[in-house]
Amino acid sequence: MTSDAKDRKITDSVCDTSRKRGKQCTLRAAIEESNDTSGADTINFNIGGTASVKTINVGSSGLGALPDITEAVTINGYTQSGASANTNDLSQGSNAVLKIQVNGINAGTFSDGLLITASNSTIKGLVINRFFDNGVQIDGSGATGNKVEGNRIGTKADGSSGLGNTGDGVIISAGASNNTIGGATSAAGNAISNNGADGVSISSGTGNRVFSNFIFSNTGLGIYLFPEGVTANDTDDPDTGANNLQNFPVITSAIRSNSTNFTTISGTLNSNPSQNYTIQCFVAVPDPSGNGEGQIPAGADTTVTTDTGGDGSFACVSPVPQAGQTVTATATNTASGDTSEFSQNVGVVAVP
Repeated sequence: MTSDAKDRKITDSVCDTSRKRGKQCTLRAAIEESNDTSGADTINFNIGGTASVKTINVGSSGLGALPDITEAVTINGYTQSGASANTNDLSQGSNAVLKIQVNGINAGTFSDGLLITASNSTIKGLVINRFFDNGVQIDGSGATGNKVEGNRIGTKADGSSGLGNTGDGVIISAGASNNTIGGATSAAGNAISNNGADGVSISSGTGNRVFSNFIFSNTGLGIYLFPEGVTANDTDDPDTGANNLQNFPVITSAIRSNSTNFTTISGTLNSNPSQNYTIQCFVAVPDPSGNGEGQIPAGADTTVTTDTGGDGSFACVSPVPQAGQTVTATATNTASGDTSEFSQNVGVVAVP
């Protein structure tokens, strides 16, 4: 059901909001039941009606925000009829079809779309928009191993335009660690766009991977590691803090060959000595910070191994970035999972 009613009797392990014949289950009631049962649960969707996209108007019942997720659960929007995950290479954009929209316009002040304090939960295949605060919040030292993948956060269901959340698209806070926003598969990338603060904000906690997403047109930074503003690189990356304040790559050139129709994005990384890092390159959306957001993954991930002095070099080779566009990159420590902020933007120059 698209209604926002609460579960009639939480202790009976049945998702049902009414005494009427049959079971009337809502997203709110399903989360309540999941929180009340031990072990991992799954919330699937089978909402009827003529509307192509099923919109759940959180707070329309007067109950405010959805319950916090306190037990492991998978909320799978792709189970709704007609929905499907992306099968494109991410460099070609997403062909995902999303049919479940979670709308927070009536959820009240300081409301998040989904707030996760549990471990090992997965949120996928949802459109999450118009919440007063954040689209998704992963909060607390017990919130580990969670995945946010294949969602559209801050856009319409078709991803065509913005219906932003007033806060961050996704925020990881209060020591939450080892969570993944996006992932290694083509189906895992989120579109995180048009939110009133940052795309992905990590205020504390480590090992949080931000991987293969479409992050653009947010008011703040695309990826933000506390403290405020772009976090400057430091020599050999010895500091601690959000994602260990992982240094971002430094792009030295971006050259488009007219003869091969490939762009080579070259650069360096200075970070912890003798460790492996995954470099992801993106077509960027420039912003006043100079470290603009990664709108389109270039599809040219590469691995850098730093030397004993903490230095390494890389080259992303991709047909995607065109002359006149700008590019950016992130670095993710392969072992720890710490992802950096986006690098400074560099313009693509054409050569014969």
